[in-house]
Amino acid sequence: MSSRSILSCADRGPDGPAWRWLARAEQARRVARLLSPGDAAIAEAYAIECEVNALRLVGGPLRRHGLAA
Repeated sequence: MSSRSILSCADRGPDGPAWRWLARAEQARRVARLLSPGDAAIAEAYAIECEVNALRLVGGPLRRHGLAA
């Protein structure tokens, strides 16, 4: 991933759908710290999927800067 924050690209504000996906990713990572390594890997995979969904929602600005595939 890029060093540029997804949050800085989410132009819809903190109530927008991209922010909700990122909140889910953050929550999944918090839960993952409490789980066994195998279960934590599943939670991390879900967090990554949430971030991908957030990237899709703000894909225009990211693609222009070459940060999204």
